[in-house]
Amino acid sequence: ERKFIKEAIKRVKAKDYIKKTLEKAGIIDVDIQRTTLNTRINVIAERPGLVIGRKGGSIKELSDAMERDLGIENPQIEVADVARPNLEPAVIARMIKRMIEKGVKPKKALKAAAFKVMGAGAQGTEITVDGTQSKGMRSRKDRIQVGYIKKSGDSVKFIKEARDQALQKQGIIGITVRIVPPEVVFPDKIIIRKPVLAEIAEETEPSAGEKKAAENVVLEGGVAELAGDVKTTPEEHETAKEALKTVVEDVKKEAKEDAKKEKPREDGTFKCDECGRTFTSERGLKAHVRIHK
Repeated sequence: ERKFIKEAIKRVKAKDYIKKTLEKAGIIDVDIQRTTLNTRINVIAERPGLVIGRKGGSIKELSDAMERDLGIENPQIEVADVARPNLEPAVIARMIKRMIEKGVKPKKALKAAAFKVMGAGAQGTEITVDGTQSKGMRSRKDRIQVGYIKKSGDSVKFIKEARDQALQKQGIIGITVRIVPPEVVFPDKIIIRKPVLAEIAEETEPSAGEKKAAENVVLEGGVAELAGDVKTTPEEHETAKEALKTVVEDVKKEAKEDAKKEKPREDGTFKCDECGRTFTSERGLKAHVRIHK
């Protein structure tokens, strides 16, 4: 038990050491995993080039320092770039910090940050700054919320959060950023979907006859429930949609092919539209039509 506690303390110290040493690189997250052969350290940074250094010099120095000062056995550091910087609370908090320290009004910084987050596709964001914003004033709190965001309950675990501090002459201003990523689906969210065939009709625009033929195929296939308003998961809905879209496309293709076929007249003959000559078979008419091309 003492060993586990000791390892946990060592891990926390290593994370703090990396964040403090590489502060200029904009460290977003540090994940440390202990294996039988080495200690893998995955670092996600806003500016990975500063972590690696010229010809890997900085990362080698960091590995040696961690092994020497913190007792980390054989550290192997891997660096990755931030995939979506405008959806990372730590990046946004750092951006607000820089703006405030340069003299930008906190309210203006909040609006700019919120616009950037929502422009990246976030479902919602809440950003607050708290502290003495100018000399001679009392401490105050500014807040901006855009979109949908949870404040309590188990769903809060889906929300990304980061804190930072802006240093000014009159004191410290605390910054808190909370972001709801676009892929998050809250348990209490209600999604109203149209019947699958109705969605396909909007996308493929089939004629009335083609739509009826597609519905008949669906009924014959025994999957009529997928064409109506039934409770399905998003994955089942998309699967059914793709399957039925294929059916509609096939029906449309068959309809086009049937339209190309020459239809006989009442007396059973086939007439050429160009010269009026008649033939007893469709094959004879097709062979004749070539001379007019």
